Amino acid sequence: VDAMRDGAEISVSAGVYRLTAPLRITNSIALKSVCGASATVIEGDGSGRCVYMTHPTAWLNGFSITKGYSATGAGVYCRSGLIQDCVISGNQSPPGGEGAGIGVYCVSGVVQSCSILANTAAVAVARGVGLYAEDSRVDGCRMAYNDGGAGTVYGLGAYGARSEFRSCAITRHTFNQAAACYGAGLYSLGGLVLNGTIADNSVAGNDASVAGLYAAGNAVIRNSVLQGNTKSGSPDNWYDSGAASYSYCCSVPALPGAGNMTNDPGFWNPAAEDYHLRPLQSPCVDSGSNEAWMAQARDADGHQRILAGIVDRGAYEYLKGPLACNFDVAPPAGPAPLSVTLTAVMAGENQDQLYCKWDVNNDGAADIQGLGLLCVTQVYSSVGVYSVSLTVSNAAGESVSCAKTSCVAVGWAHYYVAPSGS
Repeated sequence: VDAMRDGAEISVSAGVYRLTAPLRITNSIALKSVCGASATVIEGDGSGRCVYMTHPTAWLNGFSITKGYSATGAGVYCRSGLIQDCVISGNQSPPGGEGAGIGVYCVSGVVQSCSILANTAAVAVARGVGLYAEDSRVDGCRMAYNDGGAGTVYGLGAYGARSEFRSCAITRHTFNQAAACYGAGLYSLGGLVLNGTIADNSVAGNDASVAGLYAAGNAVIRNSVLQGNTKSGSPDNWYDSGAASYSYCCSVPALPGAGNMTNDPGFWNPAAEDYHLRPLQSPCVDSGSNEAWMAQARDADGHQRILAGIVDRGAYEYLKGPLACNFDVAPPAGPAPLSVTLTAVMAGENQDQLYCKWDVNNDGAADIQGLGLLCVTQVYSSVGVYSVSLTVSNAAGESVSCAKTSCVAVGWAHYYVAPSGS
């Protein structure tokens, strides 16, 4: 790679490329996989970082990058350049000292459409275990399951210093240590968070820890969803240590600023890590504030950022498409006889004449069916655990099914006896 002339493009066939030294990209070249990240792996030897980039027009595209080992940028160390369509996971730091960006360390660069997952820090102080971004732009990336070890962490998913995060989803980080974690989702120091989804991150063990967003140094947060983050089981979506500004966000408690709301964002299925928006039930659909950068921008799925005239809040734009279904169960448990309400949640462009078939014990036979039966009630009289499935078809002949295993639990009725009779 070092021998290539500026302007060269190197196409890499599918395979696992095991390194004995870091891959260095110090000139103006494009290193691109032919078959994408799922089939093309850059694998470190566990003794040093995987990729080292230092040219403003260098381009790394379409690789899985894993088993790097360094306190900074074990997966990718980037001082200028573009990292695109990569999966950076399973990289680690050595123990002790300080570290930053174990997955990706990026200064004055761009990280675009990447998944940064399950990278691990063992240092005493870490800034951005998944991603460290300084004077950089991060577009349409997903960060999840990064691990901060037992040290102090500033941004378990990501740390941004004067950096711009657009349409990023930062979810599913957990920190249960005596040390503090300042933002299990994101630590933003004087940067921009635009159309972000920061959800289902959790902390426990230190009262100073923050689960969702830690905003410092005049950070600006717009069109973002900060929900479902918890500290010791209680909501903990954001903390403002400076003078951050917020607008058109969705979070609890209420954020100061124009257009903010506290509604349930209506994620499609967060239990299955699906943070897309429910089309007819999410208040975040078509309720954001349009900005100039969105004209050519993409969401976290790579779809056009504005699809219906007004941008959606969060990382994902609602996309009309084929018929899709999900359903809610309420209540999911209780004593017999238990009356359960099953409510279908539909998506798709054609929702005319929806015909529903509910199989309330998932035995393959429809128990309740009919046109428009999107909400039904079933009484479970016998003690047991039940699975439920739903099949929906429309006037165009589309048909879709979904099922939930062990979603209804029916127990024995409880009776209480006391000498006083009450």
